[in-house]
Amino acid sequence: MNIYHIELERMQKRLKKLEENLGKNPDPTKLKTNKLLYEIDIEARQAQSKAWKEGKLFFGGQGIPILLGMAMGLIPMTGANMVPDVPQDLAMQIFDEVRAGGAVGDSCDMSIMVYSLRDHVEGLTQKIDICHQHPCAVQYLASLYRTYAGYTNQKEKTIYYYMDIGYEENEANLKHVEAQLREFIEFAEEKVPGIKYDESKLIELQECSEKAHNYFKDIYAMLRNKPCPLGGRDAFWQVAPMVPGMYPNPYRAIEYAKARCDEIAERVEKGIAAVPNEKKRVVWTVTRPFFMDNFKVLSDKGIVVPLSYSGATNMRVPFPQNKYWGERKLSPLEKVAADSINQLWSGTGEKWVEHLIWVCKDLKIDGVINYLQRGAPCTLGLKKLVEEAVEKQLDIPTLQLEGTQWDSSYASETQINNKLSEFADLLLS
Repeated sequence: MNIYHIELERMQKRLKKLEENLGKNPDPTKLKTNKLLYEIDIEARQAQSKAWKEGKLFFGGQGIPILLGMAMGLIPMTGANMVPDVPQDLAMQIFDEVRAGGAVGDSCDMSIMVYSLRDHVEGLTQKIDICHQHPCAVQYLASLYRTYAGYTNQKEKTIYYYMDIGYEENEANLKHVEAQLREFIEFAEEKVPGIKYDESKLIELQECSEKAHNYFKDIYAMLRNKPCPLGGRDAFWQVAPMVPGMYPNPYRAIEYAKARCDEIAERVEKGIAAVPNEKKRVVWTVTRPFFMDNFKVLSDKGIVVPLSYSGATNMRVPFPQNKYWGERKLSPLEKVAADSINQLWSGTGEKWVEHLIWVCKDLKIDGVINYLQRGAPCTLGLKKLVEEAVEKQLDIPTLQLEGTQWDSSYASETQINNKLSEFADLLLS
C-alpha cells in the first residue's frame, strides 16, 4: 500500500465529482477555484510519487520550513497536508497499529498520523526528520515513538536532527536560529549524498511564496464584508492555503492564489454569501474533525465561520507584527529563521490570545469555538486563557469543544453536532 496512490485516487475522484457539479448544478456558496486547487494538488502528489519511484530523498518535520529543504534538493513528505485526505478506515487502522506497537495511542492524532503515514510509503528512501520544541512537540514526540517504542515498519535509516528555536523575538534569538540553520546545512551536506544547498533556489521559492501570500492577505481583508464571501471548509484552508515552493511548478500555485482572490472579490461585488441570510459569525480555533462536516449545523442556522484560527501558523492574516530586526533587509536564511521563530503553534499563550482577540475585533465575531484537540498540550493549556480573555475583552461566549482530527471514537459526529447546535442556539437567543 502506498499513501500517495491512495490520496491521488481520492483526489481524482473528488475532482471528477467537482467537475460534474460545476457542469450541472454548481453550489453558489462554494468556490469554483477549488477545481484548480485540486488540479495542482494532484500534480504535487504525482511529483512525490514519481520521486518515490526514482529513490529521491525525502524529509519531514517542521524544524525547518519546506522551502529550505527543497532548496537543498530534498522532497517534502508533507504529511500534515495529507492528513485531511486520509480515508477513515485507514486512519483507524493506523491508530490500532500505533497502540498495538506499544506507542502512546491517546496523543495528538496529528503526531501519530503524520509519522505513521510514512510507514505506508513502501520502499521510502533515506529520510531526514528535523524536530524541535515547536509546534506542540509534534515532531519530537513522534520521533520518540519511532525511536524508543520501536513502532516502525521502515528498514531504511532515518536521520533525526534536533534544533533549539527559542520564543524570544529579538536579534539574539534570530542569530541563534540562523546559526543552527547553517549548521544543519553543513550536517546534511556531509551526511547525506546528493544534498546541496542552493541559495538562489531558496530566494526564488521565497519570492513565489510572498506573491501568493499577498493574494491571501487580500482575501482576508474581504472577510470583513457582510455577508461574508467565504466560510466553512473554504475558510478552513485560509489557515494554511499553500506553500508554493512545495509544488512542482510554484507559479501554478501563484496562479491559483490570484484566481481565488479574484473569485472572492467578484462574490463581494455581487453580494454572494458563503452562508445565505448570515446572522452571526464565529471563529473556529486550532483544527477540526476531518471525519465530518462540522460547519453544516452552523450554516443551517445562519452562522458563518469566516476564519479558522491557529495563531500565526501559516496564516495569511495581517497580524500586528514585531519587526525586531528594524528596517534592514533580512538575508534568505534570516527569513527562514524569522519564520521559524514566528511559528506560534506552541509559542507563548499571551501572543496566541492577543492575535485571537485582534481577529475577533477585526472581523466583528460573535462567538468562539475553541477546539480542544486531545493530546495537544500547548492548545489545551490555553483553554482557560482563551475563554477568560474573550469574555472580558469582547463579552462574547466561547464553546470549549473536545475532539480529535480523525479518531471518532473519542467524540462522535452526533456528539459534536449536538454541542454545535446548542451553541448556535445560544448565539441566536
